Amino acid sequence: MPITSYPEMEKTEKEISMLTRLYDLYTTVLSTIDNYADILWTDVVASIDTMSEQVSQFQAQCKKLPKALRDWPAYTDCRKKIDDFLEILPLLQALSSPDMRERHWVELGRITGVVFDLSPDTFKLVDLLSANMLRVTEDVEDLSTAAIKEAQVETKLRQIETEWSDQVFSFGTYKSRGTVTLAMAPTAELIEKLEVSISHPPHSASLIAHTRLTFSFLSLRIRKWRSGAWPRTGTARRSRNR
Repeated sequence: MPITSYPEMEKTEKEISMLTRLYDLYTTVLSTIDNYADILWTDVVASIDTMSEQVSQFQAQCKKLPKALRDWPAYTDCRKKIDDFLEILPLLQALSSPDMRERHWVELGRITGVVFDLSPDTFKLVDLLSANMLRVTEDVEDLSTAAIKEAQVETKLRQIETEWSDQVFSFGTYKSRGTVTLAMAPTAELIEKLEVSISHPPHSASLIAHTRLTFSFLSLRIRKWRSGAWPRTGTARRSRNR
């Protein structure tokens, strides 16, 4: 008895098989990324590498799907979901830096037009994913870079504050008026040291991104110095040098 072929049925079976592959991947991608979105921001740092590896695997699987599926809306949506998440991952990595201070998050809110509630028990990854940061990628990158550079400057400023708060002025006698003048040799050493500090500033030109936020940060620090709010790590003493 001759075998009857059903070309249309075979074609339909093949399409169903391909579509099953597509929709299985599609639903897995959606559920996985939705689960990521529910992660608390405080736990994101430990999860970023895992996220990147998993979604990169999804991307590889998506590329291996038959070309005949690429005109399907589900394929387009799935591919965009994957690509967008992989594109935003470097921004998440940058924002997870411990150098991000509250002022930087406020600035991020200004850039994105979103007010972030940074409470550790409520702030989640979804808050950043829904902020549409990809439209302001360059601004977010500049902000995270500025945060790192400001932290480097802060470290250098603390070193300067510690070093200079321990400096001691040495006084010498002047005729019969007592110890009323600065001793020449020790004072000359201090002046020389000060000149070195001035000629080698805390990398402000090379490390600081010229942003409004950075200038505000430095201005505040300088105002504290001028107001006398200099941290005292040692006890200044009046050294008598005859």
